[in-house]
Order: sequence, then structure tokens, then C-alpha cells
Amino acid sequence: MQQRRSLHALALGTNKTPRAKLHDATAVCRADATAARSPTLSYCSSRRRYTVGRTPRRAAGRNAGYDDTMNRYRDWLDQARGDLTHAANSLSMGDHAWACFAAHQAAEAAVKGLHMNRGQVAWGHSVAVLLRKLPEDMHPERKLLDAAKTLDRHYIPARYPDAHPAGPTQDNYTDAEAREAIARATEILEYCERQSLDN
Repeated sequence: MQQRRSLHALALGTNKTPRAKLHDATAVCRADATAARSPTLSYCSSRRRYTVGRTPRRAAGRNAGYDDTMNRYRDWLDQARGDLTHAANSLSMGDHAWACFAAHQAAEAAVKGLHMNRGQVAWGHSVAVLLRKLPEDMHPERKLLDAAKTLDRHYIPARYPDAHPAGPTQDNYTDAEAREAIARATEILEYCERQSLDN
């Protein structure tokens, strides 16, 4: 700890050349990396402090920096429930396009919450792809993947008029499509809730 403080003091020196400052900053980073590998002492650069205990699990690749000590999967599932309620409200108002989009958002949030429940961070907006990227022991049945593909078709056309031959989006969606989208999103949300409880 004392060594790291002295390195920081060196790196912040005002009468040094830029090259010397870069060299000292590199030394500080190496000291941080050494501390982070310790099983009893880890340094959190974002909080600028050391913590005692096990080193937080970090994911690789695009998930680098993910800290499972703050797993918010319940927030994602709550968001999914809220989106599904919004879809139902849009249906009751006759806004079928927005009901379809909100149903897609509900399914997307639910699956991302399930990924987070397993210590993963999921990227992207395709519900079908997100389901396929779940761990092997959680792969859903074909029926659920087909439901996700149906919802994925609403991600862009439900919002952009130029996705249709003519007219605004609301003129290109029907009551039946909105009801089906809500039903499919409900299936996916219920699946994610069951899997989260089982874990």
C-alpha cells in the first residue's frame, strides 16, 4: 500500500517530462494489477480503493469488467414485467404497433436478466440469439426459440414507417398480432422467472 502511494506521488509530479510521467504511471498500473491478483486484497480502479476478501469474478471479452458482487438480475426481470404491462396497456388503447414493440422489449429484458443471474452480461437485441447464448443447461425448447423469432420481427418495423410499403407503423399492425406478441413475451418471461428461481 505504501509503495503504491509513493508511485502515485511520483506519477503526479509536476516537474517531470511527459515520458517520465508515462513510465511512472505504468508502474502504478503494474502495482494495481499485482494487488488485484491477490486472493485477499483487490484494488477496484473505478472506486479507487482496495477491498479485503475474495477478488471479484471478472468476465472475459466483451464482459470484461463485470463484477458479480452487484448482480441486478432482479431489476431486469422487474423491467420486463413493466414492459409487458406497457404492452397490455398499449393493446387496450388500440396502439398495436407499440404493443408489439413493448412485448419484444419485455422478452429482451427478461432474457438479459437471466444471463445476469448466471453471472453473464448479454449484448444485442435479438431475443432468439440471447436465448441461444444461455448456458447449455438452460437452453430452451424449440417452441420458445420460435416465439423469440416472432418477437424479433417487431424490433424495427414496429417503430419505423419505412419498414413498410406505405403508411405509418400503427396502420400496419393488427389486434391479433399485438395479442400474439404479448402471449409470446409472457411465455419467455415466465421461462426466465422459473430458471432464475431454480438457480
